[in-house]
Parts: sequence; structure tokens; C-alpha cells
Amino acid sequence: MGKERLLTVENLKVSFLTANGEVQAVRGIDFSLDRGETLAIVGESGCGKSVTVQTVMRLNPEPPAEIRGGSIRYTNGSLDVDIARLSDKEMEKLRGKEFSMIFQDAMTSLNPTTKVGKQICEAIRKHAKVPYQEAREKAISLLAKVGLPNPEQVFERFPHTMSGGQRQRVMIAMALSCDPAILFADEPTTALDVTIQSQILNLMNDLKREANMSIIFITHNLGVVARMADRVAVMYAGQIIETGSLNDIFYHARHPYTWGLLGSVPQLHAQERSRLYSIPGTPPDLFAPPRGCGFAARCPYCMNVCMDHAPCSYQITEEHSANCWLLDRECPVEVPQLVGRDQDVLKLARTQAES
Repeated sequence: MGKERLLTVENLKVSFLTANGEVQAVRGIDFSLDRGETLAIVGESGCGKSVTVQTVMRLNPEPPAEIRGGSIRYTNGSLDVDIARLSDKEMEKLRGKEFSMIFQDAMTSLNPTTKVGKQICEAIRKHAKVPYQEAREKAISLLAKVGLPNPEQVFERFPHTMSGGQRQRVMIAMALSCDPAILFADEPTTALDVTIQSQILNLMNDLKREANMSIIFITHNLGVVARMADRVAVMYAGQIIETGSLNDIFYHARHPYTWGLLGSVPQLHAQERSRLYSIPGTPPDLFAPPRGCGFAARCPYCMNVCMDHAPCSYQITEEHSANCWLLDRECPVEVPQLVGRDQDVLKLARTQAES
């Protein structure tokens, strides 16, 4: 049985119009998501990860945000729409019901003046049109499902009386309240300690398997990627510069920026003490993006063509592709497939995530 495609994003371009000029936050990206799949989008802060998912949800205020091109095709059963062309009223019918989002900081995402149970009920009644008592019963059931003890008591609590892990579980319960097909998770464990982070990741994986739900996970933590993802899209300077399966990215990465990310994973069991690797330089200014490859100024393998012309996407395998001139058959530079690390980076990242 073939894969069922839920989301197809093609040549998406998003800008923010400011008093100082146009910030080209997303510069023509392509990716897709199948039912039951977890796609991780990774990259440095400011590369466009959050803007991408918030554009799919249509949460960026317009203006100053503006979709400058491309399509966001969502297909689920008889529903087949281009999200980029829907009105706010049409989007209200999809948010929560077809896809939901878990934000990075639950404290600022929940209403501090309203009990958490009532907030979950509002989401349920918005789409299901059920009586309050029925919505209340479902909300309590969801609070129990996400592992909160005494869910009837939790239902009556305010967000500020709860710990960070408890608030994040409430956010997950709210996101799942209308059985969405896609769950967007924007660095949902960043503010949590490692023990609670592990519990939240286990919970999300369990819920994904139970409901055959798809997840787009935004993170810069490669340990989380190794634990959660089926496929990985590496993002830099508003563009996806490499995409592939988890094994493709961790074992057979082909873009110098991806090598840099993998090289920055701490070597917990190294025999000798050494300085943690970091990618030199800084990301480009997206007010005036570079004409060629966005990573050229920081790349140790930069050639003249990299400065003047943006590379196309080179298909390495059926699932694996990268945007780099090093992959061109006429490239004069010989480089290894993985730079600088004689170790199993995937195993190490998973060990970090579980420790």
C-alpha cells in the first residue's frame, strides 16, 4: 500500500515588510509530509523554521508577513485545498480540526486568566459543536491521556499553578482535542529539563502511533531529531538545503552545513578533551540575501560559482537530495561524504536524547 500524502509545499516564499525593508524569511522551499510520518526541520535560530510552520498554519500576521509565492497543498480525504490562498474565515475551519500546533513556551500560549480545562473545552466546542458537559468529559479524558494525574482537579487549575512539564502536557491535550491529522511542534521541549523532555517525547511518539498522526517537529537539537524523526529537512538562510531519511542525514550527509551541524554534537565519551566544534561566521542578512549559495561565506569548500550562482537541488537517492555545487559532476573539489568525525553520530545523538 502506497504512502498517503497529506501536505505538499512547493516553492514557498514568505517575506516580512518592515520599515527598514523586506526580510526574505523563506526563500522558495519544497517539502512534503505523509500520513503517520514525522518530519523534523532543523537549523540555526533565524533560519526560517518557525516562520515556515506558522505560514502553513497561517498564524503570521498579514501584514507585515506576506506570502510572495508558492503553494501549500493540504489533502485529506475529500478535502483538497491550497492553504496559501484561503481566507482567515476559511482557515478557522481547519485550525484545530485538521492541524494543530504545540508552541515552544506553553506559559505564554495559554490564557493566564482562564482555567486550563475551559480552554480545552473552547477548542472542542469550536469545531465539534457539542454541549459543554460532553466537551468537559472529553477534556478530562485528554488530560488523563497525556499523563496528568487527577485530571478532574487539573481541569480546574490555572496555568500559573502548574509546572512547565504539566503546562506542556495541557498544550498537547488541547492540540489533540479535535483529532488533527497533522501536529506541528515548534521546539516544544526547549524550556524543559531533560527528564521531562524525555517524557514529553515519549508521549508524542505514543500518541502518533495510536492515532496514525503526522508530525512536523521544529528543533535545533539533533538528539531530539534522532529520537523523533522519520525524515529530516535541514534549513539555512530561509532555504531547505538538504533533505532525506534519518539515516541519510546522519550517515550520508552531503551538504557542508549539515556536516557542521553533525560536527557540533558533543563527544560525550571522547578520550581526549577538545574544544566543541562550531561553524565559523554568521548567517547572512535576509534583508539582502546573497546572490549565490547562502552558506558560501562560511563554507570551507566555497568556490567562485558558489558566490555567484545558487546551486540547484541534486538528487542523491530517491529520498535524499542536497543543494550544493560539490555534488555537480564537473566539480573539481573532492570531499568526503562526512567531515571530521570518526564515530556513530546517530547512535550518540540518540544516547544524548535518552540520557
